[in-house]
Amino acid sequence: MNPVVSLVVISYNASAYVLETLESAFRQTYPNLELIISDDGSTDNTCTLCKDWLTKHANRFVRTQLVTSDVNTGTSRNANRGMQQATGEWLKIIAADDILKNDCIEQFLQVVLKNANIKACCSSQTPFIEQFTEENLKPEKNYHQAYFFNPSLSARKQFLVSLFKYNIPSPTFFIQKKLFTDIGGYDNTMRIIEDTPLYYRVLLANEKIHYLNRSTVYYREHAFSSSKTNNERIERWKQEDRKRRLEHYIKPHVSKFTYWLHEQLMKYYFDRNTFSIWKKHIITHTALLLIKTNLIR
Repeated sequence: MNPVVSLVVISYNASAYVLETLESAFRQTYPNLELIISDDGSTDNTCTLCKDWLTKHANRFVRTQLVTSDVNTGTSRNANRGMQQATGEWLKIIAADDILKNDCIEQFLQVVLKNANIKACCSSQTPFIEQFTEENLKPEKNYHQAYFFNPSLSARKQFLVSLFKYNIPSPTFFIQKKLFTDIGGYDNTMRIIEDTPLYYRVLLANEKIHYLNRSTVYYREHAFSSSKTNNERIERWKQEDRKRRLEHYIKPHVSKFTYWLHEQLMKYYFDRNTFSIWKKHIITHTALLLIKTNLIR
């Protein structure tokens, strides 16, 4: 059984990195791959580079497509445009500045094909600063011991844990196409924070997120990522996204006490001073203890 897997590369002004990402797709050890590139209105030559690359390498894939937009619409809409064009049974999304390890898709398929209950999965990741060179390598992020991935946890408990301890390495996420479609894909109202609402949708649909205990992706950390930039417009979008996340994905699905406790965590979440770090630790530790003892449900 060799189901088609759709690799969806999402790009925006990624001319400095996108060819490395595409080459990592080409090198995959799994043969039945579809490659979709979804570009969000790049103003550099990203699309030209992608077109030329696809012309030269299209025979490697069962199907290729470049999806473009005349304007920049935000990460969620861009990802959804790519995912909607995908025809594979499984979806692997990757940003156009990250790299798939050669056996990434093969490793995920070995897991999901052995267990029909697994419809969403992630793994550890290997981070680099700016360039994928040995001197820029950072320690691998392994989540094997994270409580979120405890095999005994239900999807509901994973949802509660995720409100206080985020343990999902987004660049590695792998999902069944049917599940992605059934939950409505990414939330188009989110312009920057596209990943956590998707995971909330998975968990609230009573589907667990499983874990593959190995690294499958090289993740690039750089100053120009939307998560780190100080751009005023990006910051405004992030604030709006966080408010929507609270109102649409958390408040309707938890008790007043759980929501209040989450709000207390958010008060200190982005502060780096010693007091805030201490407060975050206490709140997180308390919340996880209450979840483990079923006092938060």
